[in-house]
Amino acid sequence: ARTSSIIHHRSPCTYNKTIMIRVILIPFDESKDIEQHSINVDETDSIEPAIKQLLDENDYLETPLLRPRNEIAGLYAYFNNPLPDVSKEEKIKLANVRATRLAMACGLLSLRFFGNLLLVRGFGFHRWEDLSLDEMEGATCISPDLRDCIQKEVVVSSEGGNNAGVKPIPKWLADAAQNNYHDKAALAEVARAMDATAGDDDEIDEDDEGEEEISDDDEKEEPMPDQSTTLYGKAGKSTEFVAKSSLCLHCRSLAPTLCPDCDGAYFCCCTQEEKNCRKTGWSHSCLCPTWKVYTSHREELSNFPFFGEWQKELTTRPFQTQEKPYAVFLNKSLGIQEDCTSWWTTETYGWGGGGSHSAKRVDASLRKSYATGFHPIPQQDIPQERPISEENVQRAKLTRNSLGFVHLTCWRDYYLLRGIPNTSPVALLCTFPLTVYYAIMKYGEVPVTVARMLKRRLRIHVVGAEKELNFLDLFKEVMYLLPTDIELELVFVVRQDMLPSNHCEQQQRADGTYSLQIDLAPRLTVYLTSGTYGDSLDPRFDCGSGAPDMVLALNAGLYAYESWRSVVTFLYENNGVVGLFSDYNEFSGVNCAAMGGSKSRDSLCINPFRQPLAMPVYSMKLPQFSNGFLYAFNEQELDF
Repeated sequence: ARTSSIIHHRSPCTYNKTIMIRVILIPFDESKDIEQHSINVDETDSIEPAIKQLLDENDYLETPLLRPRNEIAGLYAYFNNPLPDVSKEEKIKLANVRATRLAMACGLLSLRFFGNLLLVRGFGFHRWEDLSLDEMEGATCISPDLRDCIQKEVVVSSEGGNNAGVKPIPKWLADAAQNNYHDKAALAEVARAMDATAGDDDEIDEDDEGEEEISDDDEKEEPMPDQSTTLYGKAGKSTEFVAKSSLCLHCRSLAPTLCPDCDGAYFCCCTQEEKNCRKTGWSHSCLCPTWKVYTSHREELSNFPFFGEWQKELTTRPFQTQEKPYAVFLNKSLGIQEDCTSWWTTETYGWGGGGSHSAKRVDASLRKSYATGFHPIPQQDIPQERPISEENVQRAKLTRNSLGFVHLTCWRDYYLLRGIPNTSPVALLCTFPLTVYYAIMKYGEVPVTVARMLKRRLRIHVVGAEKELNFLDLFKEVMYLLPTDIELELVFVVRQDMLPSNHCEQQQRADGTYSLQIDLAPRLTVYLTSGTYGDSLDPRFDCGSGAPDMVLALNAGLYAYESWRSVVTFLYENNGVVGLFSDYNEFSGVNCAAMGGSKSRDSLCINPFRQPLAMPVYSMKLPQFSNGFLYAFNEQELDF
């Protein structure tokens, strides 16, 4: 049963209007129900006495889980932190899993709560609003992933029951992660301005921005499992690998033991009391039921029924845990040698922040034909280097949508359209142009229509480019698939520190940045520009021929790196520009998508043109694929 009580607190002055507000108490003991209480308070009075009474504490702390904005009330948490002399073991016993899960749902992934916690909605200055149990149930008791489909899957997976009773998430809570992200960005800008005024050039530490200070020193934030720990990632800086084996999610030591509940995270040991990282890393309990659902999606993500035998081994367990099996496959199955100069070289050596063996050999000013780029794949196993015809469309038994785009929904459609046999491995590289095409087809209705009306190119800025520089010519495939009346402009924006050190010095500007224009095909112009998008580069004037219709980033990992902040801010301030992003796995994808608001989070979907290869991630066992998931910021629809 859920407890409900009325607490009366009135000022001695009887002239003030008395109001009643409902608040929520979350006990740290999960065997106890979350409680709803009603507080009677004069409209000019503080609710401090009621907070003290409900928490049974005279001293308490307050932290905002969501600040008020635009006449939408904020959400405040009141709690009492354990005393400093409380032992680690005793402190863990006070861990509040449900309150911490709520913080994660609000995008505050490193915030940890202990002891009982009281939730109150309000604007401050004695303006309060009701808060109901139904509003809080999903984010506290079910999952920090607020998508309705995941909430229902978690209920079925955890309880084996009916999910019909799952309550909808209120929009103010569904948008909390986005609002908190931009509040934090604003605080960071203020801190930088103050720091610059003081003459201190040190970089601002995100952990000191005043947003998530109530955390346990022994608890680490759940890492965002993108590819920052692997060969192929888009890290904020060059990454050096200290281990290529499974690591404990909590202490990062070598760990072969999986969480027995979700099968999605590694821990040092789940049985020995002297080093039980599963117990010490208690915050995983906030995510564990959700990760169980994510890991259950592996079968769907690994399903590529059209391909021949060459592909089936690429999603097996060895490929999920190590990089070497893929390198062996490329060498022995495809005949790709270590000294190759084709597009496969970055599959072998990665990018490494522009410093890898393969990156140093890239020269984007040089052109490669499909035959040279795909070498040593035979000519009959690669797409023809020309646009599709209507005969190709009819032969593949495909249709066009209202924009005239060929409706491609899977690798089978693409291979049949381009006359490629299912024994061909070109999908391992074609995932990049096909993801771009699919994103335009799925989310580009308004941008394409506007470009057609204005009789100009469709302008797409591809931000965070790295290994894409190795196979720029492969993006001709996007143009070959588009309707013939569309002219396309692709602007690849690469951070200056991600350029290879020896990259085309003759193309550098006076300020040391890099700029290159390539007429790649009759209806395709490509620009390559170095700088920081939205910071040193103004997207409206410094990238290509003008402001973007769409901004796109492949395998972005927006949440993991502060360097994406200027991109996210640009899209937030320019909601007429569609943002399109792919990500490696569902946990990273949903947290990144939430930065665009509830609609963006709900847009997260499996990309049918993901790379047909399972990729390793070392502190968890979540299904991981290059371009595995797709989501959109500022999704638009035509108004007729």
